[in-house]
Amino acid sequence: AERVNNGTRYPANCDKPHNFNAVAVYRPSLRFSLSLNFTYSTGRPVTQPYGRALINGVFVPIYVNRNQERIPDYHRLDFSMNFDPDPAKVKRFQSSWIFALYNVYGRRNAYSVFYRLNPLANADGYKLAIFGTVFPSLTYNFKF
Repeated sequence: AERVNNGTRYPANCDKPHNFNAVAVYRPSLRFSLSLNFTYSTGRPVTQPYGRALINGVFVPIYVNRNQERIPDYHRLDFSMNFDPDPAKVKRFQSSWIFALYNVYGRRNAYSVFYRLNPLANADGYKLAIFGTVFPSLTYNFKF
């Protein structure tokens, strides 16, 4: 029986050996707070085709080693501003507004690698980016 990766160990699909998160909060007044959140992680492992074969008139990718390549590292910076209209008052109902920017510097973080089979060359890899631009949001919180 054939064994995966010829029986040798390989990194799991979720293997990300490095994860780093940092948060900074600044409160210039009781009504306002500003925060930054930085996230970094090592790219996850992927299996890359090393060649192709023509079998029954169809090009089939050839894989050698399982999960021996990695997609580029993931990182992003998020910003948020919180506004609390009446922070000093203790009352039955409370509300706040939050304006946020996800991925402030617009990093195109790759999540997976997909391959297109080119009949004149080996498989071409292209990346799928998730939220590859700045993503703004506005939130209204209401507590009762």
